[in-house]
Amino acid sequence: MYCTGNAENWKGASEGCYVYAVSGDQWDNGSDLRLGRVPKDAIMDRTRWEFAIPQAGGGVEWTGDLYRSLPVLAIDRHVSLPEMVYLSGIKKYLLLTWGLHVDFRSSPGAELTVLEADHPWDPFSLVYYEWMWYKREGGHYCPRVPLKWFDQAALSGYMLYSGCFETQIPYYVPQFRPFRLITA
Repeated sequence: MYCTGNAENWKGASEGCYVYAVSGDQWDNGSDLRLGRVPKDAIMDRTRWEFAIPQAGGGVEWTGDLYRSLPVLAIDRHVSLPEMVYLSGIKKYLLLTWGLHVDFRSSPGAELTVLEADHPWDPFSLVYYEWMWYKREGGHYCPRVPLKWFDQAALSGYMLYSGCFETQIPYYVPQFRPFRLITA
């Protein structure tokens, strides 16, 4: 979830004070990303949630009916447990997602995809793609960018993710790696 209000980490975001939530259609190898939003003071009030209907010419329409919503992103078998954060230093939304090379199996390897957009519903542009994410036996998944671990001015920080649930002992080992964004 993400709020674009007045808190320090959210300064400069474009859309008032909403909490945004993104969700894929399957935990691994999904294809669609949907977007919801709610005023930050109404998170627990289901009647206040709205869901995105992207428009062909750009922009977005909002509906209270989840079943009328449409994906803001569709990439066949490449959208799994997504993470979206707002980077105020460059005024971009960064989307991280991943996919397993074999459904429900981490040991054959996984891919990492990083995308960006000006708004959480805009068309996304590719920032980074790694077909064999780190190493095959790593079976990495669930990339996250904790904003407390990210320096907005230097555009550098750490990506947190989980390790293979099939080959590593103990299972579900949290891992991290440093990264730096380079603007074009």
